[in-house]
Amino acid sequence: MSKTKQIIFFADRNDFAPIVESFEAVNDVCYFQTGLFDARPVDKYKSLLENGNLGKAKSGDWSFNDSYLILPRNVDVVIREVQQRKGGSRFAVDQLANSKSIYLRPSGIFQDEIFVAGSVGTVSENDISIALYKEIAHLIKVQFRKIGVCYVGRGAETKLNSNWRLVTNDKLPREYDLRNE
Repeated sequence: MSKTKQIIFFADRNDFAPIVESFEAVNDVCYFQTGLFDARPVDKYKSLLENGNLGKAKSGDWSFNDSYLILPRNVDVVIREVQQRKGGSRFAVDQLANSKSIYLRPSGIFQDEIFVAGSVGTVSENDISIALYKEIAHLIKVQFRKIGVCYVGRGAETKLNSNWRLVTNDKLPREYDLRNE
């Protein structure tokens, strides 16, 4: 039975870029957007920094923001075909069929004064997955400050101290926001 490993963090692009650069310097990896798609996806990113939206959130609810599967470059991504009840099929990119991967959901600014959390983790017990997770988790823990159960980059902490809401879901009451206590 697998045990989920996860770190929740808040980081703007300037906070997260050094993490990505350090991680990619010692790990030959590539990135695939996760999700359930109408057509077989083929977009492969050599670096997360290729993403112009890094540090921006599409939604105030972190579960609706982009996430990525991170794989060693020499490992092929497995795309699952998922039959739909109403007919047809969709194509899934996730950890279920990619045990040598980790997932990353970058954090970002949703709208003025709302900063949405990100996370990195794995549900796999594969040695490669665990090694990738430990490497990026270590970088986050060393470079960010722990506030509550979250790790917070400098830019995000500045926003927190300026009364921005740091959230997993902006629709939840403020008592669920990250607080700097």
